[in-house]
Amino acid sequence: MKHFKNYFLLLLMLLPSAHTCFAQKTIDEIESYIFSQVFNGNNQIKEFIEFDEKNDTTRYWQFNGNGKLIKEIDKRESSWSFNANGQTIDTNTTYYKKYYYKYNSLGQNISIDEVINIDEQEDTTLHELIYPDQDTIIEYYKMNDGHIFNLDVKIIKTYEASKPIEILEVVKKYIDSSFYECLYRTAFEYTNDKLLYQKKSYFTINTNIDNEDKSVRDETLGVSTDYIYDKNKRLTAIHEFEFMEDGLSKLRMDVKFSYKGNTNKIKKIDVIYGENLGPKKSKYKIDYRSNGDITCIEVKGKRYFYRVNK
Repeated sequence: MKHFKNYFLLLLMLLPSAHTCFAQKTIDEIESYIFSQVFNGNNQIKEFIEFDEKNDTTRYWQFNGNGKLIKEIDKRESSWSFNANGQTIDTNTTYYKKYYYKYNSLGQNISIDEVINIDEQEDTTLHELIYPDQDTIIEYYKMNDGHIFNLDVKIIKTYEASKPIEILEVVKKYIDSSFYECLYRTAFEYTNDKLLYQKKSYFTINTNIDNEDKSVRDETLGVSTDYIYDKNKRLTAIHEFEFMEDGLSKLRMDVKFSYKGNTNKIKKIDVIYGENLGPKKSKYKIDYRSNGDITCIEVKGKRYFYRVNK
């Protein structure tokens, strides 16, 4: 059972979890704060492009006339391995990721075509989204690579006044007529000023195996995150802790934000990671043009440049 617990936790790290402000697939949580004004601002843009120091395009975002994201491309090469009991079972290299977004007449995102090139083989996954009511989005898709990832995935997002209140990710792996199921639930808490001040993530693992009793584990707190603000309601720190099976907690991630004068423009982010994440420290330095557009981000010894086409 421990093997499958670790297995599903790995999968959930790979799944596109909900960030604080938007659902772009190639942006991590730290970047979501840096790019929030680009994607959530009132300015209408057609393209947002990221270049590396060789002037090669690394990421690209395209928007329609209503400011909705319609295409997202990530050309950064990445590798990851799946390990069990100290043995490396599989190692994969991703060469690019492409996402194509479609909307209905109400402007609701109804599908995402995900195209990923892994080890020079292209795989396409269709994400379908439905809206049972104005405060709920349900996303369905399957992950099938013919080897490890043969899963059904459902993500239910509940909102109140456009802010996420709860997100439930359900991952089910079938083995013949048996299945393993992991539920990963994230609950959000806000201040009276509607600022996110705490986020807690819980997981549950259920099994239904042939010739064995069904197993249902109680919901367990996995990660707790606190958000700190200054008097100007600017986010200044994030403290995130993960909880062990014995109930003790340890640092998962500690983030500090610095701003450009009295503005909301982030000029620096310092990150310290716990032992299960790496590298141990990371620093983001952000530069802007005179008109306020992001021009450069330096992180992990590399610099990335940006262009906005309006």
